[in-house]
Amino acid sequence: MYQNDLSRRRFIYAGGFLLSTALLPPLSVAQVASPLVEQHLDAFLDLSRKLTGYETLNRELGARYLATFLELFPDESPQFASNRALQKKILHSWYTGTVGPNEAGQVRVIAYKDAFMYRPTADGLPTPTYCFRGELWFKALPPGITKEPNFPISF
Repeated sequence: MYQNDLSRRRFIYAGGFLLSTALLPPLSVAQVASPLVEQHLDAFLDLSRKLTGYETLNRELGARYLATFLELFPDESPQFASNRALQKKILHSWYTGTVGPNEAGQVRVIAYKDAFMYRPTADGLPTPTYCFRGELWFKALPPGITKEPNFPISF
């Protein structure tokens, strides 16, 4: 006879699994709206190049910006080439890394480090973070330390 004993460890594993799957983000906007995004992406990137003055734009970021515009501004987005107010929003989004707010006050963050507002000072200042030595500063050894410690760390 099979005995189904639910031990504390199995209960915790099952609870952790269920909690982690519940907290997974839903499909991204770019994945859901990809046919429409692919249809308009080249025109959106061409317009973005003209508006920003940068010839090289990240295509993946462009797809994310466009998908978010299609979500937040569904009535205006198909006419982004002729809509002056939307062109200002597109320029704003590339520089700040955000799209919005729309009429409902929704704002989406698309990029942080890759926002254009950090490019003019990139040669002298790192992207601002809470890490005072720049992003990913902890990958290098701290000043004054010449090798990794070789003792195990235990808690």
